[in-house]
Amino acid sequence: MKVAKLLGAVGALVLLACTPVRADGSSWTGLYLGAHAGYGWGNWDADLSHSSGAIHYNDPFNQANQSLGVSDNWLGGFQAGYNHQFGSLIIGLEADVSWTGMDAHGQFTTPAPIHTTWDIDTSLDVFGTVRAKVGHTVSDNLLVYVTGGFAWGRVDARQATNWYAPAPPAEGGRTSGDVNHFGWALGAGAEWAISPNVSIQGQYLYVDLGKENYALNGTQKPNNNVPYTETFATDLDFHTVRIGVNYRFGG
Repeated sequence: MKVAKLLGAVGALVLLACTPVRADGSSWTGLYLGAHAGYGWGNWDADLSHSSGAIHYNDPFNQANQSLGVSDNWLGGFQAGYNHQFGSLIIGLEADVSWTGMDAHGQFTTPAPIHTTWDIDTSLDVFGTVRAKVGHTVSDNLLVYVTGGFAWGRVDARQATNWYAPAPPAEGGRTSGDVNHFGWALGAGAEWAISPNVSIQGQYLYVDLGKENYALNGTQKPNNNVPYTETFATDLDFHTVRIGVNYRFGG
């Protein structure tokens, strides 16, 4: 729902702003605010080989390291930044935040006689970046640039353990929690000034949020709902493409 509203907001801004007025002679220097919408896809790997909090400590998983299979999905959010122009050279700083529908699911199993399954569901609720920009003005209206810097993300994770021996299925436990990831982003983009103050940009970003250790709290069903913690590690990286509209205060 959040992403759908943001997509609508970006569309409305484009319709309101798209009066082609040349920005000849105007400067890219100044603050800007804007909104964006786009698409994301990537990799989400989990490592259960050292699950010190597991009901079966160090379960001999059939495949302890595997991809959770990220679902491609829409994203949308807002950005703000500052550019300074030195002739045809543009140097700037941009920060953004995006809400996403990207999620992933994976199932890990153990061999006989344990016959345990671990189901892990994760969703990247929100992520953001703070990046430097270095660009070149191809013309008065067109700016191309490269960008890179810090990235962060918040993941909602859920884990369920089920036993299939001696009688299937028996609920082993349920845990959940929010985990913060930190990493870096690198990409490139182009921005077209459609008026002295309004521009449209297209941008590609590769975001690597690195590996984080998850510690999810929950209860063990077989042991009278005794509280416990499941621990495992995940590694998240993904690609995004997006378009946005900026209002430049220094145009």
